[in-house]
Amino acid sequence: MKPISEHWLWLGVVILLLALAATLSIFLVSANMRPTAPTLQVPPTAAPKPASSPGAPTRPLTLTPALTVAPITATLPARVASPVPTQVGGASPTRPRTTTVVVPPSTPAPTACLPQITTFAADRATLARGESTVLRWGAIANAQRIELDNGIGVVAAPGTRAVAPTQTTTFTLTATCGSNRATKAVTITVNQPAVPTLAPTIAPATLPAGQRSVTGIWMSGKYILQLEMGACVGAECSVQGEFSEWSGTAAPVPGFANGTFNPATGALALKITAMPVPDKTFAGTLDASNTKLAGQLSGVGALTFAKQ
Repeated sequence: MKPISEHWLWLGVVILLLALAATLSIFLVSANMRPTAPTLQVPPTAAPKPASSPGAPTRPLTLTPALTVAPITATLPARVASPVPTQVGGASPTRPRTTTVVVPPSTPAPTACLPQITTFAADRATLARGESTVLRWGAIANAQRIELDNGIGVVAAPGTRAVAPTQTTTFTLTATCGSNRATKAVTITVNQPAVPTLAPTIAPATLPAGQRSVTGIWMSGKYILQLEMGACVGAECSVQGEFSEWSGTAAPVPGFANGTFNPATGALALKITAMPVPDKTFAGTLDASNTKLAGQLSGVGALTFAKQ
């Protein structure tokens, strides 16, 4: 057991320390001082210890004093609060809404597709049968397709086309663009030649019994002969009539035919003036039954006509 005087010594040290702490606290409060930020103690860096070999002397270790880092004080800017809409009539405050309106770009109105035919005419509007003329047309605006009727078809613009109608004909030029169309027409008048009158210049022949007669209408395909026998001199009789060549649905213009016929042998020779085509000749023979007329037509070849 320690002596009593040692206990009193330690008790006096504790009381002294408490008195010092109280005095320090009173001093700090009276001086309005804030506590000092704690000091960061950086431990000293020890030098690397070299590898020691057995028996080598050991160096003394030197410690670096602790580094005291001063506290860093930073001041942040005050945060400004967003304004809150004022509550009206007890209703919940609402924030204003922003509406974005997207305006589409304007589209230009489409240009109307309307064909325009400037000119369409013929060099000659009146022809005689067998003659020709030229159709002419100028530039055509806003046209996707240009056509000329009467079997001609698609054409370019500007353009021309030679035509030789056999009868009065109207030609129509048509320009189209989508569902729109424009037309112009030209009429070509065709004057037809006069048809010769089939008036016999000699008296009809009186044939003996059993003789052949070429009088009547004869047909071979598109070719037609209408013949009439005239007077006979010796073994031959005169013959005259009409020759026609049909083409399509239009009525043909007949040509004039005249020549000679032998009633005994049935030999027939004709010269045909066929308008507007070149003249032709026919040489053939009528059979004994007076129903078949076979021969050669110039420019065509062998034909056999049957009596109608």
